[in-house]
Amino acid sequence: MQTIAIVDYGMGNVRSVQKALEYVAPNDECILTNDPKVIRDSDRVVFPGQGAMGSCMRALESNDLISEIKLSSESKTISRNLSWTSVIIWL
Repeated sequence: MQTIAIVDYGMGNVRSVQKALEYVAPNDECILTNDPKVIRDSDRVVFPGQGAMGSCMRALESNDLISEIKLSSESKTISRNLSWTSVIIWL
C-alpha cells in the first residue's frame, strides 16, 4: 500500500480528486492534507490546481505550503523516482 497526499490548500474541489483516486487506487491510502510532514512523508503527491493562479498562490502562501511543494516535487521526482502529479482544471 502506498500513501497518496492530496494537497489541500483551501481551494478547488479536492474531495472529488480524493474520491477519484480512491476509485482508481483502492488499495492505497489517499489523504487530504495541508500538513507539510504528511506531504513530505507520502509516497506520491497530487497537487490539484485551478485556473485562478493568483488566488492559488495566495492560498499556498497563507498555508505555508510553497516551500514544501517545491521541496516535495524535487525530492519525489528526482531522488526517490516517485510520482508527483499536478491536476489543473480551467473553468
